[in-house]
Amino acid sequence: MNKLLVTSIVYSIFIIGGLLLFINLSHEDNVNIDQGKEIIKKLETSLSQNDHSEEDDDAGYHYNEEFLKVFQNIDQTLNFFIAVLIEENEELFTSFFIPQRYSDDLWAYSEDPYFDNANYKIMREVNRNGTLMSARYDYNIKDGYKSTRKDTDVKLIFVYEDGIEVELSIDLVMIGTEHNIKDNIYFIENSVLELIEEIKRQTKRKES
Repeated sequence: MNKLLVTSIVYSIFIIGGLLLFINLSHEDNVNIDQGKEIIKKLETSLSQNDHSEEDDDAGYHYNEEFLKVFQNIDQTLNFFIAVLIEENEELFTSFFIPQRYSDDLWAYSEDPYFDNANYKIMREVNRNGTLMSARYDYNIKDGYKSTRKDTDVKLIFVYEDGIEVELSIDLVMIGTEHNIKDNIYFIENSVLELIEEIKRQTKRKES
């Protein structure tokens, strides 16, 4: 009887432990859109005052401690990204992606991307014609393949006005410019065209 009781207790501990581990691993945070919009306001003010000075980085952000801390923080970077999508700020949207990767996608999307207003159209495909209303996320930080990088796997869930939710796997990489390592910020490494295809695939499946 005692042996059976001990066995039951051990099994119960394993089950409870497994449930707690599952809950912990599957935890998702809501994107703080209001905080993201506040960052947009501050950044636009800073950019207009500095008029893209020589101290701007590759993404166009003027180097100051406040914005460096924002774009070196995963949570705030995601808040900013979703707010940019919702407010449909074309210039800020394109700056999230690694420049060369985004340029390749841009020319793959259109033979004349500037005439076709391709940046705006790409952004609208991601937010499904302005219907993105919120997002949730979870992430896992791992050591990058370079000592100066931290790669981050992000599970980002877009929630649209029609109730459809799309789960994307986003690769955030912390890389820099010609400045020192402390000036590195997060960029999205994914192809934006591949993200669009995944959004369309999941949307089509859930609409059918």
